[in-house]
Amino acid sequence: MNLTGLRIVLVAAATVAAIAAAPRAWAEDGESFNQNGQPFRCNFELSCGHGHGHKSGGIGSVACNDGNVVFSPSSLWPPNHKLVTIDVAYLDNDSDADSTGLTINSISSNQDAEDATGSCGPAGPDWIFDSTPVTSTDPSAAATTFQLRSERCGNAGDRIYDVNVTCTDGGSEATQQTVDVFVTVAHSQGHH
Repeated sequence: MNLTGLRIVLVAAATVAAIAAAPRAWAEDGESFNQNGQPFRCNFELSCGHGHGHKSGGIGSVACNDGNVVFSPSSLWPPNHKLVTIDVAYLDNDSDADSTGLTINSISSNQDAEDATGSCGPAGPDWIFDSTPVTSTDPSAAATTFQLRSERCGNAGDRIYDVNVTCTDGGSEATQQTVDVFVTVAHSQGHH
């Protein structure tokens, strides 16, 4: 079988906010479930190839308080040195109409902005974010965005961005928790 020219394509019938509003942050291919009284169906189309035409994609989820921090895309490709907008949302799963919040505290990376060979890309920020807390009222998601540069150092393996966020639940027993979400720029898309 010749796989040349095939691409990986992920088609999801939802946005990060819709997924965050789901009782769980993931679904199987073709699975249907009820979302706030509306039918919700996930469809994934996958094919394999040799790294040509691959796109940023994936959905990540990390437990936080009694909800989830959901973000997308969770992987960036190609490493073209462009800033990519990442959607991130926190949904408190108890749906008790209290206030919820999400704050991006910091972003770091396992790779220096520039290595000795100059193979890490252009000078400039590798991430942009606003640390102002965003709030919402349960069951709506507290949602915001940040940007990451889709690049990695030539000989250093995958670049892994660590995004530190705090989610808050302002109910009668107000709680907050800080977690890390990770977005990866793969060193390569691999050849099988």
